[in-house]
Amino acid sequence: MGANGVLLLPHFIGAGAPHWNPYAKGLIFGLALGHQRRDLFRAVLEGVAFEVRKNIEVFKELKIEPKELKLTGGGSRSDFWNQIMANVLGVTCVRNVIEEATSLGAAILAASGAGLFPDIAKAADNLCKVDKKWITNEKYKAYYDQLYQYSYDFYELLNKNNMYKKFQALTPPEDSQ
Repeated sequence: MGANGVLLLPHFIGAGAPHWNPYAKGLIFGLALGHQRRDLFRAVLEGVAFEVRKNIEVFKELKIEPKELKLTGGGSRSDFWNQIMANVLGVTCVRNVIEEATSLGAAILAASGAGLFPDIAKAADNLCKVDKKWITNEKYKAYYDQLYQYSYDFYELLNKNNMYKKFQALTPPEDSQ
């Protein structure tokens, strides 16, 4: 369960939605000599899931309560990661038979535009076939809720204290080795 105490903020090219902070940087916290490669790998998966949850929380603030989340793209091929997503997000995660969202969206629009379906919603209903679902494992919910809060707090602490900008502005002397 979890990455054995390793927490990762995956802001390797800045923080995207909902922060939109180009100065944010990636952070690995809790790393010790006893950790293994698998701990870092899992921390990456969990860190990305926490970033998705930040956006889900924005929807909840707007009184939009997602019942399920459709997972797409290459990452959705990992049953392991999809279960982490379901546990972190607290919603059922679904992978369609056609996992590439862009191609599927184009097919939906084309089928609707060609008159094969009366509207886009009907085209989507007919073309979006579920391959597999992952349900939140309540056994892990409290753990992931706390870990999510730590992730959120780390970002807020660094941002509030202007640490991202300060760290980026720090430059080594020219003759440093």
